[in-house]
Amino acid sequence: MLPDVLSAILRALGFLAMVQAGGAAMFLALFGEGIDAARRPILRLVRIAALAAIMLLVAQYLLEPARMTASLTGVFDAELQRFLLHTRAAQVLALRLAGVALLLWALRRDGAGVRGYGLAGAVLIATSFPVIGHSAESPERWLLMPLLGLHLLVVEFWFGALLPLIWVVEREAAFRAAGTMERFSRLAGWVVPLILLAGLLIALRLLPDFGAVRTPYGAGLLLKTLAFSVLMGLAAMNKWRFGPALAGGGRRAVSRLRQSIGIEFVLIGMVLMGTAILTTFWSPAG
Repeated sequence: MLPDVLSAILRALGFLAMVQAGGAAMFLALFGEGIDAARRPILRLVRIAALAAIMLLVAQYLLEPARMTASLTGVFDAELQRFLLHTRAAQVLALRLAGVALLLWALRRDGAGVRGYGLAGAVLIATSFPVIGHSAESPERWLLMPLLGLHLLVVEFWFGALLPLIWVVEREAAFRAAGTMERFSRLAGWVVPLILLAGLLIALRLLPDFGAVRTPYGAGLLLKTLAFSVLMGLAAMNKWRFGPALAGGGRRAVSRLRQSIGIEFVLIGMVLMGTAILTTFWSPAG
């Protein structure tokens, strides 16, 4: 049991680190033009999250033999480690490390490098998830794998932008912060609902029947849907109330928007970690 628990924790933290790194790089690629004072901390965030992701991904991978043997001593089983090199888990690790490496390479070039290598790394991270798991094993993987990739790419875009947005609001001139917030909200208004749409389509195809909502996996999906509704309410306030108030340059507007975005960050982070843990221990079939 201990190897499973440790693996779930490492998986959740690695998931969070990857999404943060990739999403922050996407934010710079899409909205970085004109960002000055907040640029350095955003670049530092991408670097720290990417390096953390590498360590967590490798640690989780090395722990897989311990899960196979139900003992931490399995980590030191050379035969199992060699066997693991020929599994899909090794392929997924390679894809994710390649995606994170692209993010780090983008930082060396900045500017056009972030727009090119940064976006490529973020996309590679998101598309690595459908390669393994319930979607890849389903007879309908031709539908579920693209849906999951889209779902996670938009999650990456949303979650990864939140800390950068806070720094933009705090550090940039009021007119520039308001403009960045407006551009982000406009794009997010179109793409973020795809999270719910893709997630519901995936659930409808994976869950065996309606009674499955009473299983731990089904209950987790219901909680995610509830959390998404709350998050959409916060995002609407940011777009229509707090964001436009930034242009006036008032500290109260900055404080309210920062607090609202901070709540979004915590809620999405909890959902992401909960999802990683949920899918480690339970399946759609219960």
